[in-house]
Amino acid sequence: DEQAKTNTIAKLLTPFCKGLMGWGSKVPFWLFGANRERIGKDYLCELIQIVHEGRASSHPAFESDEELRKKITSALRSGARRMHFGNMRGYVNSKALEQAITSKYWEDRILGVNENRVFPNEIEFSMSANVGASWPADLDLRMVKITLFLSGENPNARQFKHADLHKWAKERRGGILSALASLVDRWDQEGRPDGPTPFASFPEWGKVVGGIMTVNQLGDPCIPIDRDDEDGGDEMTQDMKTLFRLVNNAFSNDWITKQQIYSLVDQEEADLFSWINLSERRGQTTLGKALSRFNKRDLGGIAQKITGGKGTAQGSTRQNTTRR
Repeated sequence: DEQAKTNTIAKLLTPFCKGLMGWGSKVPFWLFGANRERIGKDYLCELIQIVHEGRASSHPAFESDEELRKKITSALRSGARRMHFGNMRGYVNSKALEQAITSKYWEDRILGVNENRVFPNEIEFSMSANVGASWPADLDLRMVKITLFLSGENPNARQFKHADLHKWAKERRGGILSALASLVDRWDQEGRPDGPTPFASFPEWGKVVGGIMTVNQLGDPCIPIDRDDEDGGDEMTQDMKTLFRLVNNAFSNDWITKQQIYSLVDQEEADLFSWINLSERRGQTTLGKALSRFNKRDLGGIAQKITGGKGTAQGSTRQNTTRR
């Protein structure tokens, strides 16, 4: 769709703007997703790498924080500017990745010697995710999503104007980079206005790249993508948003107990909180803690209120004073 196109152009433009943003500035974590397999998520990311470096590279999916930490340290030691992880599956939950995306410096112990080193962290991170992959809210809020869509049955039956787009782009790198320069020149001539939408995690990127994109009427890449029917992603927030709506419809203005919420989730056919077993005490404790984390959060115009600690729960809307 148009927002995916906007975000893709922003991804193409971002490396060109590192000097304008400041070499130590951080940029969002890029997610390449699709509604099905074999559409070209990694191919698109590699295309952008070819424009800026003349070659493409990617890393296999990582299995653990320790493995990823070693990979990042090795990449920084070699002077890498980009790291792309292809075909991530399941639940992607990595503290090392979250740290690397936002930290301007990276500290790690060098293998084989008893020495800690600190590296300026200028790497731009991205990943492609298969259908159904999910991740925590902390990672979701650091993302800019590029989503591809194919309605046809057979991805291999598609025909393209340029069958080998990587080769086509490599032969025309100079022209493509000149086109990016013209976008920056127009922004400069307009007085370098900031992008209209703040991006608190990456303020320099939001101001510079958002400003260039907006001046050139290419859309705003800082607008978050919020799809209720999104498959995967930040499942906790999506499921909690659905739960807020269900509780509101079922109980209206009444105060309710957590046990009533657990029963409602058990009855729901939409498979809410599929990773939590509410028939066990541990599962109820997990969901109870999750409800506490979302206390007073506004999801879809509905905000939950909790009172009495372990006893009762209540929600309210931000639009009016109706309690539910």
